[in-house]
Amino acid sequence: MSTVPGPPDVKHSRPRYAVLDILRAAAVLLVIAYHALPGALPAGYLGVDLFFVLSGFLITRGLLARAGERLQPADGRDPLTLRAFFADFYLKRVRRLAPAFAFMLLGTCALALSAPDDVRVRLGRQVLGAVTSTANWVQLAAGSSYFDAGTPQLLKHMWSLAVEEQFYLVWPWAVLAAAASVRGRARPLTAMRARLRAWTAGAAAASALGMAGVWLVTRDLNQAYLNTFTHASGILLGACVACLPVVRQTRPLVRWAAGAAALSVLLASQWLLPDTAPASQLGGIFVFSLAAAILVRLGTTGRLASVNPQGPLAGAWRWVADRSYALYLWHWPLLVLAAAWLPDPTGGEVEPHLMWGRACLAVGLTFALAEASARLLEQPVLRWGFRGALRRAAGARKRLAAGAAVAVALTAATLVAVVTAPAVTADQARLEALQQKSSRLAEPPTAPPTGPPTPAPTGSAAPPGTAESQGIDSRTVTFIGDSVTVAASDAIRAAYPQSALDAHVGQQMWDAPERIKALDAQGRLGQTVVVALGTNGSFTDENLESVVAAGGPERRFVFVTGYGPQPWIAEVNARLHAYAQAHRDRVRLAEWDQAAPTTGDIASDGVHPGPTASRAWVETVTRAVKSF
Repeated sequence: MSTVPGPPDVKHSRPRYAVLDILRAAAVLLVIAYHALPGALPAGYLGVDLFFVLSGFLITRGLLARAGERLQPADGRDPLTLRAFFADFYLKRVRRLAPAFAFMLLGTCALALSAPDDVRVRLGRQVLGAVTSTANWVQLAAGSSYFDAGTPQLLKHMWSLAVEEQFYLVWPWAVLAAAASVRGRARPLTAMRARLRAWTAGAAAASALGMAGVWLVTRDLNQAYLNTFTHASGILLGACVACLPVVRQTRPLVRWAAGAAALSVLLASQWLLPDTAPASQLGGIFVFSLAAAILVRLGTTGRLASVNPQGPLAGAWRWVADRSYALYLWHWPLLVLAAAWLPDPTGGEVEPHLMWGRACLAVGLTFALAEASARLLEQPVLRWGFRGALRRAAGARKRLAAGAAVAVALTAATLVAVVTAPAVTADQARLEALQQKSSRLAEPPTAPPTGPPTPAPTGSAAPPGTAESQGIDSRTVTFIGDSVTVAASDAIRAAYPQSALDAHVGQQMWDAPERIKALDAQGRLGQTVVVALGTNGSFTDENLESVVAAGGPERRFVFVTGYGPQPWIAEVNARLHAYAQAHRDRVRLAEWDQAAPTTGDIASDGVHPGPTASRAWVETVTRAVKSF
């Protein structure tokens, strides 16, 4: 990420703080572990917020030094011009960010050609968002979820880089405005810092309140998490720390107490703030960022600022810190590609050995490519600039020719990857085709019989594999479901040829009462109603009561439990179990969550059944229907 400066520029070397190196290394390792081993570190995503705090501090510290040259130039020097102020800032940002970013972008797109087409879904849109630093807004507009591991977006992680780069566009102007507002004062630098402290502290609090407010209004984690305005508190807190006055000495007890408290908050957050917990949006991320800001302050003032540990461990974390930007850039696309290169043959939840195999492959490649990026691109450009690095490469013509050939090949491969990228995944295309087919066949051949349900005759007259062969009259059964039911619709039609089927992608439990009433009014509602809604979100007991009440007092209901990686599935299933237990006279459960892991035919999203799993889904429902 852009939060992590690389090797210091020789011309403008600044002190190297050991605490900041540790925090940078910890931040990128947290994020990598969070993505590589899902569930092992449920709050590893907070590494991004740790990066934000570091970025705000480092960027603001540099801007304050440049603004000081405009307000109080050194003896014998002219004030820094406005043009020089911006040219110096943005040129350094481009030197720092562009080489590693371009290498990752071209390399990722080229490698994607070696994987199944699903990896490149909507790749052009992702590349556009990454290149224009608007990835977070592009994802929000497209309805993409940062927390949905089932969506194979190669550049999903670029949202955080976009937030920072948007900050870079605005913050230098704010620093200049503060500098202009204190001209003529006796101590302009002190006044400028004080003004910026007030601005950043207020804006950080407003951003945190905005995140909480957006979540409370929308209950949408992504609207609050990916939004630049509601996720800027970490960057602003880091900027606030950079504006604090220099403190040479403080009481050791105060420093140790503050450091211990801040570190405790950072550690406790890894258990108390899992990724989809509302507490993270309702102030948790802000508290974490505040603790990180305290550690940054303690690590850059007093005795800790001059600590310079040596030895293998110190060298290891400095190596990770120096390459943390490239490590962040590469880790996520390589994890997506590793999952495509090493597919799960059984589907559903990934087995531990496969998960570790993918993680080792992706992380190993990540560290190797980060080292190549640092040595071949980042360090030369940071040390000598673009022109200087190119002139030195030109001295070794064979190396320059090889580099140019690689760049041309990667660019060509990227264009091919973008142009040939599919609009939807294969699973989504299958669902859409099944949805259209289901809509065309929504009207059953005959209306369901009225009166009490009667068992269908068994024997040779009933085709094998159908509900009738199980003693069930398919005319008496109606299916209402979401995308999982859509995915299983072919198997449902084969087994229940005369059942009404009302399944729609995205349908929720609270939609069911109206659907039941509509089917009843059309004369298409059977005596047994199978309701499979829970994949897309949780619901309340009142929602279930409304569903049952809509069917009238004579109808029976089979509720299908949910299966998938979504965080609400456990709550959905617990509620369904409790409700079925309390209404055993007319409610049964089809325990799909128990049957699904054994089918070996779940899509890559871990939710939707393939042909074999669809037949197992129908068999699970049939057992529940027969249990009445």
